[in-house]
Amino acid sequence: MDEDYRKNNFAYKGIAVRVDTGAGGVSAGKAWMIFDHDVMRVAGGWTGKGFIDWEGILLNDNHETYPRTIGQLHVETPVGPGWANPSTGSFDDPRFTARDGRQFGPLPKQWANYKGLYHYENTVIIAYTVGRAAILEKLGMEKADGQPVFTRTLTISPAQQVLKTRVARAGPTSR
Repeated sequence: MDEDYRKNNFAYKGIAVRVDTGAGGVSAGKAWMIFDHDVMRVAGGWTGKGFIDWEGILLNDNHETYPRTIGQLHVETPVGPGWANPSTGSFDDPRFTARDGRQFGPLPKQWANYKGLYHYENTVIIAYTVGRAAILEKLGMEKADGQPVFTRTLTISPAQQVLKTRVARAGPTSR
């Protein structure tokens, strides 16, 4: 039976960022956010005792499986552009649609363009553009009443149009 992957929060190209402090690398953490640099969105933020399940063809020769986050998902955004088209203000996704119904590939460069990463100690800064605006984004986490609060710190250069971004889905996430 074929699985319908369109219902999944799927990031083809995700940059996982550890947002808690402590020794070790990204997989040694307890809190993460993932940035999908095809569509310039924060796909999600989660906590737990594990980073991801390591299923997949490169790791155990299983086909039709993909690494997934494990733990508790606290915040997510829908699959698709994280920023509205600066020319039209629309979030409509213009990317190629595959046979499985999912869209993939980067957004058009005049809409959004991933530039790269900057690292400083344990900090990761993601650089990209939306329209002509240059954006630097730092993912983070704070605690409020013992609960994680996932943060996005944005530095945005002047833009020629109004910019709109998706922050998170409304209501609690379930997993």
